[in-house]
Amino acid sequence: MGRIDYQNKIIEILDEAVSKLQAKEFEVFLENLEKDLEEYKN
Repeated sequence: MGRIDYQNKIIEILDEAVSKLQAKEFEVFLENLEKDLEEYKN
Protein backbone atom coordinates (compact mmCIF):
# COMPACT_ATOMS: atom_id res chain seq x y z
CA MET A 1 0.00 0.00 0.00
CA GLY A 2 1.46 3.33 -1.04
CA ARG A 3 1.80 6.34 1.20
CA ILE A 4 -1.00 8.20 -0.59
CA ASP A 5 -3.36 5.23 -0.23
CA TYR A 6 -2.52 5.06 3.46
CA GLN A 7 -3.22 8.78 3.97
CA ASN A 8 -6.49 8.54 2.04
CA LYS A 9 -7.57 5.61 4.21
CA ILE A 10 -6.87 7.57 7.40
CA ILE A 11 -8.82 10.55 6.05
CA GLU A 12 -11.72 8.24 5.17
CA ILE A 13 -11.78 6.73 8.69
CA LEU A 14 -11.62 10.14 10.38
CA ASP A 15 -14.35 11.49 8.12
CA GLU A 16 -16.62 8.58 9.04
CA ALA A 17 -15.91 9.06 12.75
CA VAL A 18 -16.78 12.77 12.54
CA SER A 19 -20.03 11.98 10.70
CA LYS A 20 -21.05 9.50 13.41
CA LEU A 21 -20.22 12.01 16.16
CA GLN A 22 -22.27 14.71 14.47
CA ALA A 23 -25.19 12.31 14.08
CA LYS A 24 -24.99 11.40 17.78
CA GLU A 25 -24.80 15.05 18.85
CA PHE A 26 -27.79 15.82 16.65
CA GLU A 27 -29.73 12.96 18.27
CA VAL A 28 -28.96 14.37 21.73
CA PHE A 29 -29.95 17.84 20.54
CA LEU A 30 -33.31 16.52 19.32
CA GLU A 31 -33.94 14.68 22.61
CA ASN A 32 -33.20 17.84 24.59
CA LEU A 33 -35.43 19.88 22.29
CA GLU A 34 -38.24 17.39 22.81
CA LYS A 35 -37.86 17.64 26.62
CA ASP A 36 -37.84 21.44 26.45
CA LEU A 37 -41.03 21.41 24.36
CA GLU A 38 -42.73 19.06 26.83
CA GLU A 39 -41.81 21.37 29.73
CA TYR A 40 -43.03 24.36 27.74
CA LYS A 41 -46.39 22.70 27.11
CA ASN A 42 -46.93 21.88 30.80
